[in-house]
Order: sequence, then structure tokens, then C-alpha cells
Amino acid sequence: MTSRLVALKISNTKKGRLKANVEAMSRTPGLIKRIKRNYFLDF
Repeated sequence: MTSRLVALKISNTKKGRLKANVEAMSRTPGLIKRIKRNYFLDF
């Protein structure tokens, strides 16, 4: 999944579902850190 698609998905997703998506993307830890920093979510 490209970062553009991820960003689109984030903008269209509720917090709980985003959390599940981020957990599913755990093989890209750098991306998760960036998402946490940008969206101030609690994981």
C-alpha cells in the first residue's frame, strides 16, 4: 500500500478502525511512528 493510499484511508477512517489498520501494518514500523506523530492517536 502506498503512503498516499494510507493517508487517504486515515482521512476516511474512524479512530478504532485506524488502530486496527495500523496494527495490521506492523511490518512497517517507521510508517506507524509517522502516523502516531501526525495524528496524535493513542495506540
